[in-house]
Amino acid sequence: MKDFSAFTISLEQAKEWTGKWRKQNPKQSKGFLMPIEDLLGCLIEMGIIKVDSDGNGTVTYKENEKVRTYLGVDTKGEEKLMMVGTKNDDGTYVDIIRDETKEEKAPGDSGIYDLSEPCPPNCDPNSPINP
Repeated sequence: MKDFSAFTISLEQAKEWTGKWRKQNPKQSKGFLMPIEDLLGCLIEMGIIKVDSDGNGTVTYKENEKVRTYLGVDTKGEEKLMMVGTKNDDGTYVDIIRDETKEEKAPGDSGIYDLSEPCPPNCDPNSPINP
């Protein structure tokens, strides 16, 4: 299996970046708690994970695949993080968003995942990058 540790950053780098974000954006969310179902759904949609009829998954690593995130605010004023899968179209990563008016998918099955638990209040009070 591929060693993905090369894609991580150090704790010190994370502290620097999160500290800078908080200083520049003191009233914004510090982060988001992401439901795993949203992440899995996006990866299934992109074909990275394939699920058989028994619910067993197979992962196919595809180098240079990407997801895109968007920030928004709902009607209650809560910050939202949304995620969509992408497909590489000759070097341009195009969002995989379905037209909900088409009959092939149920209404609301847009391919846009709502990562809807902002921090705060859903923070880890003991995290070294959440001082």
